[in-house]
Amino acid sequence: MRGHGAWMQWGMTDGFLSRLDPTVRMLCILSFLSAALIVRPIHLAGGCFVAGLSIVAAVASGMSLRRFMQILAVGAVVFAPAFLLTPWLTGGAPLFEIPVLGWVTSRGLDIAATIVVRGQVALLLGSVLAASLDATDLALGLKRLPIPHIVVVMVLQVGRWVAVLLAETRGISQAIALRGAGRGLSGGWLVLANVPLVWVPRVTARARRVASAMEVRGYGGELPRASLARPGLVDASSVAVALLVLAGAIVIRMR
Repeated sequence: MRGHGAWMQWGMTDGFLSRLDPTVRMLCILSFLSAALIVRPIHLAGGCFVAGLSIVAAVASGMSLRRFMQILAVGAVVFAPAFLLTPWLTGGAPLFEIPVLGWVTSRGLDIAATIVVRGQVALLLGSVLAASLDATDLALGLKRLPIPHIVVVMVLQVGRWVAVLLAETRGISQAIALRGAGRGLSGGWLVLANVPLVWVPRVTARARRVASAMEVRGYGGELPRASLARPGLVDASSVAVALLVLAGAIVIRMR
């Protein structure tokens, strides 16, 4: 498993994607995401295209089947409530009536299904990208893209501190559960109420230690100028395949 410390959520796979240049990985996943958003997933051709694209991306990243199913389950919980909006999305032929809410139309059902499928794909591809990039790869990959320096620093800091907060939350929850106070519904609310109270002093102390370490090392706000190897033939071929996938999505959409 790649990555370490608070970055264990990143770079946790060792598939084909992890062997590509970091910038190429980002461009390939971005092309896949754009292709998935272009096609109409509720049509047969578009649905098969999106499903195949998702499976190929997961396999290329080396993601396990268990992790793949976990992401789909999380996406279902997050995006499935979009179907509750169908009675207010009018247009098309009426299909069936929900008591109190009203009639569900074909157009409303199509819109809700599109939101769910595209949300699932975006979540999956984002997880694939995160799993194939560790902190160093992310920094090196962003340096090649035409992105302002301040934006690169902000993205790296957000990724870093989100991982830190997740790690701190797990530690706090485990500590409370170990003391017997994290069981049942009341215990869950206790954990939820105390997490922010513990977050602030622990994160503040960590930030001070990091600031002191950076000052000792003479950090002046610039990212380290690490040498970047030139992309090889495999990288160029991967970008070409990603562009072909994007072109295929456009062709399917125009049919």
